[in-house]
Formats: sequence, C-alpha cells, structure tokens
Amino acid sequence: MIYIHAYPLAEAKKLASDRQISVMTPTPQAARSLSVAHFSLENLAKQIIGKNQFAEVPLLTAHRYLRETVRQVLSTTDVEGTTRKVAPILKELLKIGDWQAIGKLTPPPQKHIELPGRFQPLVNLAEIYQQRLREKKLLDSAEILWFASQLNPMRQSLLVYGYDFPLMDQLQFVDAVAGDRSVWFLPVENHPLLSENQKAMLHPQRSAIAWLQERGWQIKNDVKNDVKNDEIVQEVAANTNHQNPNHPGKYLSQKFLGLSDSDPPEPKESNPAKVYAYPHLEAEVRGILALVKEQLLQKVPCHQIAIVARDENIYGPMILDIAWEYDLPIRALYSIPLTATRLGNWIETLGQVAIADLPFEPTAKLLTHPLCSGLPPECWVRARKMHPSGLKKWQEILQPKGDEKVSTSQAVDLSVDLSVDLSILSWPSQDTRENWVERLQNIFKAFNLRKRAARWAREAVAYYQFQEGLVHLSKPETEILTIEEFIQEISQLMALLMVPAAPGRGGVELHTPASLVGTEYQSVFVLGMAEGILPAPVVDSPVLDFRDRQLLRQRGIPLANAVETAQREALNFYGCLKTAAQNLIFSYPQTQGSTPMLPSPYIARLGLEVEAAPPLPVASVQVSRQVELGAKRVAAVGDLQSIGVSRNTPEADPILNHAYHCWTVEKRRESSQPPDEYDGAIAIGLDPDEWEFSASQLTNLGQCAFKWFSHKQLHLLDLEEAEEELSNSLRGRLYHKTLELSVESAAGSEGKNFVATAIEQLETAFSQAEKAENLDKLPPLPGWKARRQEHLTLLQRAVSAPEFLQENTEILATEKKFTGTWYGLKVKGTVDRVDRTPEGLAIVDYKTSSSPPKGAKDANGQAKLDIQLPLYVQVAAKDLFPGQAVTNAYYYSLTKGKILKEVAIDEIDETALAEFAENVKRRLQQGHYPVDPDHKRDACQYCDYDLVCRQGSRLSRK
Repeated sequence: MIYIHAYPLAEAKKLASDRQISVMTPTPQAARSLSVAHFSLENLAKQIIGKNQFAEVPLLTAHRYLRETVRQVLSTTDVEGTTRKVAPILKELLKIGDWQAIGKLTPPPQKHIELPGRFQPLVNLAEIYQQRLREKKLLDSAEILWFASQLNPMRQSLLVYGYDFPLMDQLQFVDAVAGDRSVWFLPVENHPLLSENQKAMLHPQRSAIAWLQERGWQIKNDVKNDVKNDEIVQEVAANTNHQNPNHPGKYLSQKFLGLSDSDPPEPKESNPAKVYAYPHLEAEVRGILALVKEQLLQKVPCHQIAIVARDENIYGPMILDIAWEYDLPIRALYSIPLTATRLGNWIETLGQVAIADLPFEPTAKLLTHPLCSGLPPECWVRARKMHPSGLKKWQEILQPKGDEKVSTSQAVDLSVDLSVDLSILSWPSQDTRENWVERLQNIFKAFNLRKRAARWAREAVAYYQFQEGLVHLSKPETEILTIEEFIQEISQLMALLMVPAAPGRGGVELHTPASLVGTEYQSVFVLGMAEGILPAPVVDSPVLDFRDRQLLRQRGIPLANAVETAQREALNFYGCLKTAAQNLIFSYPQTQGSTPMLPSPYIARLGLEVEAAPPLPVASVQVSRQVELGAKRVAAVGDLQSIGVSRNTPEADPILNHAYHCWTVEKRRESSQPPDEYDGAIAIGLDPDEWEFSASQLTNLGQCAFKWFSHKQLHLLDLEEAEEELSNSLRGRLYHKTLELSVESAAGSEGKNFVATAIEQLETAFSQAEKAENLDKLPPLPGWKARRQEHLTLLQRAVSAPEFLQENTEILATEKKFTGTWYGLKVKGTVDRVDRTPEGLAIVDYKTSSSPPKGAKDANGQAKLDIQLPLYVQVAAKDLFPGQAVTNAYYYSLTKGKILKEVAIDEIDETALAEFAENVKRRLQQGHYPVDPDHKRDACQYCDYDLVCRQGSRLSRK
C-alpha cells in the first residue's frame, strides 16, 4: 500500500511498532524519529545478494578495476585523473539499471537524434567494468538495488519511510521485495515539483506512484482522491494549520510549494521562523551556535536540535572550531577523506620518510607528530644542530653520547619509546604486497598507533577504517610492488576511505538538507541561506554535459539534466522544512571573504523578511574575557573587582588578569607616553666599566639601543640550527678564514708574486676554512660543488683586483685581536688586516656586501656615524703596533673587488664620537634602551628582534 501523506510521522510511528514489519529508513536519524533501529534498503539488498554468493566490491578493489578498465578502454595518459573524473558518471549509469536495453529499445522521437559520441566509450567502460566484477561475483555499490531485485528475493512486509523522492532502482527493489501489509509513505504528489520528480526512471511520463499502481500497489490518501488540484491545495493547507498552527515546518513547507497564501500563523514578533543576516561567515556561525547554546540551557535535548548546512566543507570546520570554544557538543557526520585526519597525515609523512631514506624534515615531522610523543629535548637540540639524514645519522642523534643519561620519562618520549628501532622506517626498494602490509603493521605496533589514535573519536574510526582497507590492499599477496608503487596505493586508499568529521555519541548534529528527510526536531537552524550556497549551483559535468544528457533522455536513458538537478535540490530543502516542529531559524552571511552575498531565492519563496541578527550573547569564556577587556570599566583594577574579577581572590581568572595586564602594557606601548620597562626603559643601571664592547656592539647600540639590549641583556637568540644554505655570516667567516690562510701562505713574496701566490693558495685555504667551520659535519649544502667554485672564483677576482694590495704595500698582520679603552669604554675586536704603506699603517676591514655598512645614528638621526674604522684607528693600531702612525683605514668589498669607503685620520670627528661614547655610558647607567631606530629604519632591515620590539607607526607617536 502507498500511504500518501504530507506529514506521515505520527502514522508511521504507529505502524513501526508492529514487530512483524521490517522498517526501512534512509538515515539513522529517520529511524530515530520512529524509535526503531536503522536499516536501509541498501542493507536489505546486501543481505539478499550475500545469500546468492555475491558481495559489494570494496572501495580499493573497485578503484583498481575501474582504473585498469580506463587504461584499457580510454586513450589517456592520466589514468588516475581520468578514473576520478568518470567514476561519478559511471555510477549514474549503473543506478539506472538495464540502461543498455533501454537505449536500444527506446526509439528516438526524431530520426536525426543520435547518441552523443562521448557516450559510447562510457558504455564500453561500464560493460567491461561490470564484466570484471561479475567474474569475481562482485557488485558496485551503485547497482546493488537493481541486481538484488532481479534475484527473486523472498517477499516480506516492509514499512518504507523517509524515501520521499525515490529513484528508479529504489522503486524496482521495493516492488520486488515488498510482500503483504507493506506500506510506503510518500508525500502528496499534486504539486508539480513533487510529481515531476516522482517520474519513474524507466519511463519519464509516469510518476512513481503511477508506476507502483500498475504493479498492484493500492493508495491510501490523507486527502480526497476525487477533488481538483485547487481543492487539494486548500484542504492540505487547512489540515496543516488545524493539526498544529505553531508548527513552522508544516506551514513553511506548504508556503514553499505555493500551497498556502495565508500570513504566518503567529504575529511577526513571535513567529518561530526567522531569517537573520550576519556581516560575515564567522559571525553567522558564532551567532547561530550561541542560539543553539541558549536552547540547551533551556533544557532542550541535544537530539531535538539540528544544525543544517548545505555546504559542509564551508561550514563544517568553522562550526567545529567555534563549538569547541563554546563548549558545545557537536556531531558532524559528513564525510572527509582519511588524508584529512591526523592519522592520514602521519601515514603520508611515513611514506615520505620511507621513500627518501629518513630525510631530516619529514622524519622530524613524523617523530614530533601528535600521534607520537616527540623527541626528548636533548635529542631535539642535537637534531636541529646536525639535521641528520639517513638511518645511520638518525641513530647517532637518538643514542645518548658518552656518560649522557636519559631519564625514564624522556626515554618513553622518544618516538614513543627509545627501544623503537628506527631501522623499521628503512624500507627495501621492492617487496610483495603481503610483506609491505606486514611491514606497515609492524610500524603501527612499534609506535603504539592504535592506542594513541584512540584519544580522538575521529582518529579511532580512521584507524579501523584504514586497517580494513589494508586487508584489501594486501591482495593479491604475492604481487611484487616497488616502494613508490606501494606508497602510491596507500595514498589512493586514504583518498578513497571516508570518515565522519566529528563522530561520537550525543551532541547536536550537523546535517545537510537531504539527510533530514523523514525526521522531526524541535529546533532547526539552517545556515548559509545565500545565493550560490543554498540552493547549490547546478554544475555541468566535463565528461557528459547537460546537452548530451538531454539527448540521452530523448533516447530513454534518463540521466539527470539541469532542471531535474535543481528540482532535486528544492525537494531536499522542502523535506528539510518539514522537520522543524517549534523553531526554524535561517541565516546567511552578507559577505564571504571579499565577495558580497545575496539572500537565497528560497527566502522570498517562503515569504519571510530578513532581520538584523540579534546581539551576540556571551557564549564562551573566551568571549567573556574579550567583552570584559573591551569594556571601559576594566581600565583600572577597581573596575575589574567590580565585575567579579580580582587579582587577590582564589576565584580570579588568572588568564583574564594576565590578558588585562598585557592589554595595559600594549595600550601604553601604542600611546604617546614615553617608554617604560616593557619598552626598553628598565631603569636598572649598569656600570659601563664592567662591560667590554666590540665595534659591532657599539654600532648596534648606536643604531637602536633596544637591539643591543635584546641581544646582550635579554640574551634572545634563535635556536641553534644546522646551516642548509650558505648564510651571510657563514659566508663571511669562510671568506675571512680563506684570505687569512692564503695570505699567510704567500708570506715572503712581494708585489705581483705575492698576489699570484695568494691566488694559488686559495683552493687549499678554502678547504681548510671549510674544515674549520665544520662544513663536513653539516648536511650537504644544495649544489655545493658548483657553488663552491663560484665562491672561489669570486675570491680570486677580489685578490687579483688592483685595490686589494696597492703598490709598495706590505701586509703586516691578518686577523689580529686587540683590546683597549675608547673614550672611557673598554673595547675589544679583531682587525682583518694591517698594511704598511709609504705613508704609514693602513687598516683594512673585509666586507662581503657590495655597499658600506651602516653606522650609528648621528645628530640628525641618520645611520651615518661610522664607529668601526675610527675605533680600529684609535685603539687597535696603538695596541698592535705601538708608536707607529696610522694614516688610512678602509672597507674592502670581496664581492665587488674594490674599496667601499675610506677614512683618513684627519676626517675622524672626535667630538661626535666622544658624545656617542658618553651617550652609551648614560644609557647603561640609567638602564634606558628604548625602541628608537634611525629615521630610515636601516637598523631594522636585518634585525632579529622585530617580533619583540614591534616597531611600526607607533614610534611616530613617541
């Protein structure tokens, strides 16, 4: 019997209580509405085919068969990509049933109509794919209902509920299985939207009900069968309002179909159906989840509230994130690929580690993954210093050296356990499928992955899903695969396997409109009621476009066309509307990113007006803190106490107190008030006589006192990291050491002979410099062999340049250390080179840059006051060569092979330097190191402390 009823839930509940009737529901939530266990038509079909020695093909096996069929049938170089493209169309064909016979038996309405050219390859593909499956007694999931209906299954009493808009395979299967006392609840079909979409796929001119009637099904209608359409409209609307005038779902579903022209049953201000507009997507999600939390606080059960989003990929992650902040239990049952889980990421990284023989970054990522405990601190420090690559190097890093002891707690932390032998991550180049899978299982056991994944519901589901997939991946057991092929198959398996985004028990559920058909909730919240989101745009297929589909429909092969796709979207929304028993809230964002959004056309169809969103309530501790911090009354501690937040009581929120403190600090930092202790003015004096400065320290202090303060007093340093590129500092050290050694080797030669000898010694000197800098113990620098020659060539040019060693000049010393006193400051340093010229001594400082270095700030705030060369002239020469006059000093560019800047003795501004030294003394004595770089911010270009000082427009207010 077909029971035609717009709202059949009450009647279906009565019939479902009969234990002799098997209840079929499409979703667990529809079954829950009837208080029965979930069992779908697909579940029943699988039972039937199982009794006949057939089975549903596993996902990975189906993908393999289809991929091989694509390789055989279609001319393509991208087999994997083509397989993914044709798979959805193939499933559509298989769901139609005996589509080959339909196409042959149904003559075209006009003689010139022929099957599209792109269709025949798909036909061949489907036939060969089905043939391969049949040889193994397997069925694709899309054809199970059709196949089961042809097996003469035993008839039984069925109650089919929630299948309001059936497809032809569902009709065929139910008709084949349903016995006496079977009931199928279907909606009233007297509306074009319903009747057009209940056309049987076998013949587009007959509705589903008419098709069933021809097969002996009787009809029971909740309205009279002999009345006209307009009378039915009035009767349905009257029955709806009479049954429950406050049921927004019933009223709006009739309004959506145009079966009711009356105004809302409630006054506008108390209408349970509303539409809210929010400025952007995050505001929308926050607003709706706050309303959901209010419902829960009003003791509405979680299972009586539904959140609906047509595009779960847009809304799902944000809903889960904000729900966590709001402490709101959410179950999101939409599927995500296993690659999007923590487990999938770990396995993906494992593949990178195995295929490249434990490279540093992937291996470190694997061992520090949330599914592992991470490396002990001392091992991690060593790993960062050395960047090990390869099994042997990693084993050296992970083994304690000498008498170094590792505590028990630390031992457990190392890649789950120090006893884990990382050799299990070193894989052979090829092996059998069975051995590959066994090797992977051993790794899972060694890393205790099952227990670690169990900390999260989604990861636990993903783990068992993957274990199931590995069973199929291991077959055929003796097939030989290379490591690349096996890892590729692992990636494909993870892309095919789907897991719920947020599984678990209880909580408010996130659904799509289609998954709500046949259910009922007290409160339904529909997000994304914007054009382009709901309804979803109709997208053409690149494999078989809508024009081709229309031609196929004319030949009797009913693939969904554009109109039918749009109507199916409307039907799902209609089914969603009927579920709301008390409250139905719609919302949409006015912008998505930088794109303005218009309200959905469905809103006008419902006769609802868009309202401004209600004020956002304080729905989480985090929001509460933001509100309290943003309020004017938290400007002082007394105000904090007035709202119940005290620093001196156990009830105080330490996070809020700390946030308030940070906010106060930042507010002053951004104001025009002078710097305080949080901006470098610590007011802790130091004795200048206890400090020994280098020229670079003084330059830094003179460019920006905070820069020196961060380095020398706060001791802020980057973590020690292995050089994987030739950094400027390492390059400078290599060049300086190479020149020092080559010049020493050329000692005794004169003039051109000296230069020639120095150039000859550069190769040997460079090798010695590499060893001195431990380059042989560091990871190989990319392309170092070729780049090394470039550096040697550059040094050769620098040494052979005329300005490197001028005529009648003798090199007296290289890399000489000195100490002394400079305007009352203790100083030290190293002079790169001291020459003797006819005029006197000349001091040379090598630079790898192509421009002169920036100096300290001068009287005009420009970084032009040179400290280094004057200090070398005034202190270094006297310490190294007492009694000898210095007449010249200059910077020599090793990159350009020329003098960058020359300082003559009579050009040194001793007054400015003396004033600079006094300023340094005052800063140390007063403890005053504000963020105050030069006007052009030259000091900030290569500063390591920008995240600490946060210089910016705020400095203009100081």
